[in-house]
Amino acid sequence: MAGRDWAYPALLASFPFFYFIFALWINDKDVLKNEFIAGLLFFAIVVVYLRFRRIWVEYLLIAGFFLHAAYDLGHDVFFINMGVPDWWVFFCAMVDVLIGLYLVIHIKKHQRLMRQ
Repeated sequence: MAGRDWAYPALLASFPFFYFIFALWINDKDVLKNEFIAGLLFFAIVVVYLRFRRIWVEYLLIAGFFLHAAYDLGHDVFFINMGVPDWWVFFCAMVDVLIGLYLVIHIKKHQRLMRQ
């Protein structure tokens, strides 16, 4: 993902902050703590992506977007954040999936060009 090395990891790292804001909005410190702990996985993926420049980290970043979509859809299984709007779960999950699919296509196209 040359030329955009910072944009997609920054986007993945920003997604947990929306859940933080929702927790702050309802002023629930326990939910905020839980959202922070859940967000650590996505921050860790971004740190690994920025630290290593190998093809496997490209796939790790893509997996991060798909994992975040799964987190969105299964969020209420872990804990309830009453600040999250009803429409947010599906909206955010769809954005995650679309970005993940775009990056898969982008990497496959780049790999095909490199073989030529």
